[in-house]
Amino acid sequence: MPAIVSFRSLVDPSDCDFLGHMNVSWFFAACSDGVFAIQSEIGLTANDMRSGRRLSFAVVNAQSDFRAEMSAGDAIRLETSIIEIGTQSMTFRHRLIPAKGDAVAFETVFK
Repeated sequence: MPAIVSFRSLVDPSDCDFLGHMNVSWFFAACSDGVFAIQSEIGLTANDMRSGRRLSFAVVNAQSDFRAEMSAGDAIRLETSIIEIGTQSMTFRHRLIPAKGDAVAFETVFK
């Protein structure tokens, strides 16, 4: 599956640590939001997840690479692609990219 933009945001000052850089936890929060967007794209609605089929994804493994720091006010986008579909799992690649360029600031693979 080609990558789709699964999340866009501005880095808020509350997303940053005391050094002024986006906190590690926020990188993963963006990816979590991106997975919910992908689930919707493949036909799993919020109702399916909560009360219908009660299906969703849980991360059992993550391999991450932090390449650049981001600061409050930076516009960002998350590009997500499905790189493997198993019998009971899927593997996603997330790339967090500052809007001011195309250099990947963070990349993670979630299984």
